[in-house]
Amino acid sequence: MHSDNLDLPLRVGSKRGVSQVLRTSTALAALLIYPAAAMAADQADAPSTIEEVVVTGSLIRGTAPVGSSLISVGQSELKASTAPTVGEFLKNVPQVLGLGVDPGHKVGSGAINVTYGSSINLRGLGPGATLLLYNGERLPRSGASTYVDNSSIPGIAVQRIEVVADGASATYGSDAVAGVVNIITRRNVTGLELSAQAGVASGTSDYGISAITGRQWSSGGFMVAADYTQQNRLKAVDRSFSRSADLRPYGGTDLRNTTCNPGTLTMGGKSYALPGLTPGANFCDTVQYNDLLPQIKRWTVLGNVKQQLAEGVVFEANGFFNSRDHNYHLATSSVRGGVPGTQIMTVPVTNAYYRTPPGVAPGPQTVASFLGDAVGNYSVDDGPEETWDFNTNLKFDLPREWLLTLDADIGHNWSKVIRRGVNAAALNAALASSNPATAINPYNPGASTPASVVAAIQNYAPLVNWSRNSLQNYKAQVDGPLFDLPGGPLKVAVGFEHRKEGYVNDALAGPLNALAGPRFEHTRIVDSFYGELNAPIISPDNAIPAVRSLTLSLAARTERYNDFGRTTNPKVGATWQPVDGLSIHGSVGRSFRAPDLNTLAPIGDASNVYILPGGPDPKNGGA
Repeated sequence: MHSDNLDLPLRVGSKRGVSQVLRTSTALAALLIYPAAAMAADQADAPSTIEEVVVTGSLIRGTAPVGSSLISVGQSELKASTAPTVGEFLKNVPQVLGLGVDPGHKVGSGAINVTYGSSINLRGLGPGATLLLYNGERLPRSGASTYVDNSSIPGIAVQRIEVVADGASATYGSDAVAGVVNIITRRNVTGLELSAQAGVASGTSDYGISAITGRQWSSGGFMVAADYTQQNRLKAVDRSFSRSADLRPYGGTDLRNTTCNPGTLTMGGKSYALPGLTPGANFCDTVQYNDLLPQIKRWTVLGNVKQQLAEGVVFEANGFFNSRDHNYHLATSSVRGGVPGTQIMTVPVTNAYYRTPPGVAPGPQTVASFLGDAVGNYSVDDGPEETWDFNTNLKFDLPREWLLTLDADIGHNWSKVIRRGVNAAALNAALASSNPATAINPYNPGASTPASVVAAIQNYAPLVNWSRNSLQNYKAQVDGPLFDLPGGPLKVAVGFEHRKEGYVNDALAGPLNALAGPRFEHTRIVDSFYGELNAPIISPDNAIPAVRSLTLSLAARTERYNDFGRTTNPKVGATWQPVDGLSIHGSVGRSFRAPDLNTLAPIGDASNVYILPGGPDPKNGGA
């Protein structure tokens, strides 16, 4: 069988990205390499049977979701877009709001994106209300906020993406309140396909390289894909709206501060600009050290194998491994009460470099200064994240066109984020020291501070967040026809699902060699019984005026949570087609969403609390 997509033209396109600038992307190369004779042999040996597939939104083979519209985009649309990742591409779907979790947002829709991943937010209900599936299977959650990262699947391996932007708790579970997104990967691949993509905008760029290969034979086949992408940082100074805190050109106020390098000294209620200690203050923009977008490097390997074991018995396995690393500069943030990027230092008279303005007697003084130039841009978020998932299933043909499916899925995610800061104890000791070998010069920190003192000041992290998410999911399901109705066979699916999710979060702080902090750990077990019925009342074969087709569906799912109790969610749907080309969908149902695991942490645990930096309000006189 031939590769499932051979049309690989050179493309140029544009889009408006997270940075709110025009982004141009070009597919640099897309090549299919395979000997023609071998391809012909594969085509001859490939299975000729057309398999009845399961469409997202329904558990019954060969039926579309009833009462809900299905949005489906194929690989040709993915290739024609300029999106570097699947997550960026999905932003083009109208029902997907850009208010969820993505590399351009630290906080969004109730989720704290400490690893700068990407999730899907259908209808603005939050990432936790949208269920993301991979070939119809669940994925392990990511990071401290337990969202599912959609950047784990490389675009070259995607056959199509199906979106049901309607509550689907009756079909898939309580976490499908807003709907379902199912990423379906390619299977019938023969040969080798290579592609490369690059995007360039002012101040930033991204690129990616991908490969996919596979082979098919009469009783099965395999596919393997690999992908590497890199998004380079976008600095605040590279955009006019963020390069300065002086908002007067935009009708606001001047929000620049005095914590500069050189900084500002204050004594007796008067300010003096450093280094000359002239009356007044230094005003500056520490936003020059900030990033709007982090640098992100990610690579993925993904595979599929399918084999017929015997007549009517088929085995299939899917799996992937994804690694992602980010680096983000932020000079003016405060997490969990940690030291912000700018420093207000109290300078005692014992400091080896202590001095006063001309004519001012020695006494208490403070120096507002930015230490980034002296000890490095220490307010940096960086850290790795890894995700893997492995799924196997066995399908058994039963009499009367019924099918039994046994499915097992396991997955794991871990991430570690380090935010570097200033060791306040070491800084205060250096300020109090009268020995130049162990003191910091508060008036010009970068000029005279010994390397050993700098190292001691750097030895601190206001936040080290270490998260682990695990998933075990097991299903057994049968589906098939019961009897014939006027519009076609009445079909039904029933099944049982057992799911176990684990979450561990360590929120640590302190010197890098003596980190300490709370741990939150929770395990959720969900047992579910579910069923779905599809009843075609009228079809084109027995159509009547104004009713070309009419299909009804009934679905229900009962779930028992070990930590939250029991819930039953029914749904009734109808699809009416009055004329060819026009369909009217309607449904009524009940959805329920159990709380995300990270929100169960006790109040005060840093895995559930995130302190945002305060800031002046330009519409309130800068207060």
